[in-house]
Amino acid sequence: MGLENRDYLRDEGYGNQRWRMQGHGPDVVQTLIIVNVIVYISQFFTISGADGYRYSPVEWLFELTPALVVRGQIWRLTTYDFLHARQDVFHILMNMYLFWLTGRKLQARYGWKEFLAFYLTAGILAGVGYVIWSFAFGHPNPCIGASGAVAAAMVLYAFHWPHEVWMIMGIIPIPVVWIAVLYAIFDLHPLLLEFAGQSAGGNVAHAAHVAGMIFAVLYYNQRWRILDWIPEGTGWSLRRWLRRRPKLRVHHPEQEAGLTPAQKQRMDNLLKKIQDHGQDSLTAEEQQFLAEASRIIREQR
Repeated sequence: MGLENRDYLRDEGYGNQRWRMQGHGPDVVQTLIIVNVIVYISQFFTISGADGYRYSPVEWLFELTPALVVRGQIWRLTTYDFLHARQDVFHILMNMYLFWLTGRKLQARYGWKEFLAFYLTAGILAGVGYVIWSFAFGHPNPCIGASGAVAAAMVLYAFHWPHEVWMIMGIIPIPVVWIAVLYAIFDLHPLLLEFAGQSAGGNVAHAAHVAGMIFAVLYYNQRWRILDWIPEGTGWSLRRWLRRRPKLRVHHPEQEAGLTPAQKQRMDNLLKKIQDHGQDSLTAEEQQFLAEASRIIREQR
């Protein structure tokens, strides 16, 4: 059986390459969590305003304020994603925990660059959705939190692993797909109330969550890849950095002549291990084996 026949290597139209295994790279999930925690701590450094109220300069500069966004402060569409409510530690704890649960396998599947691009794009579009909804229904209040991007990650995760079971509160087993459905219902209901002219109550940015979910649905069903959206241009180093080839690629059987059947089988097993448990599950020796197998395959081209 050739490597191209192994279902778990199908990336469902990933960019212009039909098959690929993601190379080594930074742990985006861990890095983003650390950044969120650092920013959260920085929010507690406040200054006193003329009205006697203590303000956080970080929040003042970077929270998503719809009125300021339409005046040109578009950086707020992404910076708000790294802020969380100082008064509610569970805001950042729950967001980062859900991001940790979903992000690791998504990064292993898409590669760190595409997953980072997905996460940041989801946050931006969630912010755009919030701004539009806020003006449409007359409450353009400031918004902070990674919930829109995390909601997108949750929905994308549910598409890929719908039957995976999570234990809610450690005792209630629920398939991921139903968790995502409940998540969507929880956010759609308040929006429907507002659409009907009623008050939804609370201070949750449901519109941002729903916008993130919609993006994830389109991303999966339309087989979008954010890296493919970066404009062509030989002078743009960012595109070359983001689109450079991974260290290991999987080719068709006729390109695998340099590997013995035993080596192909081991490569098969290790790729399945990465698919199930992520890149970090490999030992140093297993990573070295895959690197050597990659070299052998490239020499057969």
